[in-house]
Amino acid sequence: MLRSAVDLDASVPRGCPSTKGGVAIRSADTDLGCCASSQRGGVLRLRAVRFLYGDSEPFPWRYDFLHALRLLLRHGSEAARALHVAEMESAAMRARVADAKEALTHLVRFTSEAEAAIETIALTAEHAEARAMGEQLLTHARRSAHERAEAIKTELKRANAASADSAASAMERAREELRTFLLHDELGASLEALELKLVEGRYAVSLRHRLADVSIVYAVSSKGLDAWQEPRRLASISDELDSLQVGMKKKLFRRDMTREMVRVGDHYLLSAQVEARRATVEIAKKLDGTKAPLSLELEVEEDGIYAHIERPQSEGASLFPAVPSDVEKLSGLFAVLQRVGQEAHRRRVTVSAAELGGVDLLADDPGALLAHLVERFAPTVDEIARRSPTPRELSLKLEHEDGRREERYLDRQLVDALLADLPPRARERLAALQPTA
Repeated sequence: MLRSAVDLDASVPRGCPSTKGGVAIRSADTDLGCCASSQRGGVLRLRAVRFLYGDSEPFPWRYDFLHALRLLLRHGSEAARALHVAEMESAAMRARVADAKEALTHLVRFTSEAEAAIETIALTAEHAEARAMGEQLLTHARRSAHERAEAIKTELKRANAASADSAASAMERAREELRTFLLHDELGASLEALELKLVEGRYAVSLRHRLADVSIVYAVSSKGLDAWQEPRRLASISDELDSLQVGMKKKLFRRDMTREMVRVGDHYLLSAQVEARRATVEIAKKLDGTKAPLSLELEVEEDGIYAHIERPQSEGASLFPAVPSDVEKLSGLFAVLQRVGQEAHRRRVTVSAAELGGVDLLADDPGALLAHLVERFAPTVDEIARRSPTPRELSLKLEHEDGRREERYLDRQLVDALLADLPPRARERLAALQPTA
């Protein structure tokens, strides 16, 4: 059995290993995903490679969990450190505000007492010169108090502005570390949606993956997607899609029905929403928007592939189940669009959002995003620790198609050393990833 260490400082590989012509899809026995290596009729199949616990029992996920854990420890610790800096700066800002309020309160109290004393002396003085001097002292005291108050406020504003900038920079560093973590392939994420949308003569491309219950939105570089830089007709995307049956119509002056066909090869693709097991494509013959688009929908079920065609009519939209020969054509289009999703996946440049319950935690609360990721990983870490042959390592086995097994391990001392280097509050954010077993 081969052994390979998962080093916390190892270089990070890009791409999904042993993948050819496949995309990330949802596994039937887990809410995370794996990579597919073959496809038939639009249905993607799982690889035979699988992971096992250190005691050779089946591991529930179909991706290199220890590699993902290493990434989370590596980037999560830096994110936690940055969040700690932001917290300290925010605490310093609150402390300065409290100190300034207290200083101003003391200043007002002292000035009031001084003014009262000076006014009493000025009013009871028998000589005009004494009263004039009292008025001068009163004016000087008020001016000095005002200047001191303004100095306190100016210093508070300057110091808190510097702390606010430092906190904002630290929060952005935390976001960048989390973006880098979420950008990696080996996280068990599954394709949630690829969207192509024709905007001002070219296609805007967005990609969304799902990691457990977090929806990750990627920014995709247009480089390498040259075929989608201008409006495309269906015939240029899939040469099988020349025409489709969209319904049945009655012949004039006759009772029998005939097939109603539409030549779709010359229609432009306006938009495409592609998910792991379904796709919706809108097409139109012209780009001027004078007519509502034709909608092609396809869904992969356990018992087969289903498709229907929706087209606008004067009495309302008409929904027509695609005939078997057209289902095959639409399956071909589905496969082509899935390959676009693969190419878009390779062209990811950054993570633009990480949504949980409709809230973008990456933008609004990166600390909550880190906490959620740790919470999702921690139970599996504990289970791996419990099943590992030695207490010094976290161990998994990779079983290949030919039965060969390769052991992957992560030295727990490296994990402990990494977290020990963090400030206490930052270490608490990742403490659940230190198994007690």
